[in-house]
Amino acid sequence: MDLSAAPFFWQQQQWRQMLGQFRADRLAHATLVWGESGLGKTEFVSSFSALMLCQQRAAERACGSYKSCLLVKNNSHPDLQLLAPEAGSKEIKIDQVRAVTGFVNRTSHAGGAKIAIIDQAHRLNNNSANALLKTLEEPTNHTYLFLITNLPGRLKPTIRSRCQRINLALPSYDASKDWLQDQGVGSADADMALARNGGAPVAAMNWLSSGVATVQEKWVSELQQWTTSSLPLDKIASSWSKLEFQTV
Repeated sequence: MDLSAAPFFWQQQQWRQMLGQFRADRLAHATLVWGESGLGKTEFVSSFSALMLCQQRAAERACGSYKSCLLVKNNSHPDLQLLAPEAGSKEIKIDQVRAVTGFVNRTSHAGGAKIAIIDQAHRLNNNSANALLKTLEEPTNHTYLFLITNLPGRLKPTIRSRCQRINLALPSYDASKDWLQDQGVGSADADMALARNGGAPVAAMNWLSSGVATVQEKWVSELQQWTTSSLPLDKIASSWSKLEFQTV
């Protein structure tokens, strides 16, 4: 887990709000963090969770160097559990939620907070959502659940109603472009990346750094050539058939 990634500039207000609540011992037992894809919601929650577990309690962010932070970095902190759809599955299953229930009912190893992060929470199926609801209805002391989603409307209303809601909004285009350029991205590449990713800065950065940008621009070029009859469709199909479906 990268403890230095967040909060990004468009997350500062929400970060200060939650930090104030945590320090005053008023942070909600369950928090729903929502917003469009590509805004760094997972990074925001992960970094805040690391801060909650950090041994340097007066800091504004996790220190990244003491034992607790090192365990978080290695995804091995016993008081932090991450939950998302398993590989090859589109759903979060009931057995996964039951594991979270067992986790929150255990005593904290470090004597502090216990944190469960549910990424892509909208993928809870009906059974797993009902199991989670029982946990939300009977919270244990110093246990915090973070639900992350870009589709909050797909969550059961009974789950949404039991969560504090934190909305991460899309920053302006100019602000996003400035941020990308601060990361070393050229002006033209920043424009292209934001255009291809709905203006979402983190998605744009990941798109550029992953190498997907080059591949997708090649595909766009091939399709443009096909529309002008300068490249046969069978050649495009032959090339694309060798790729993983998810990549396409």
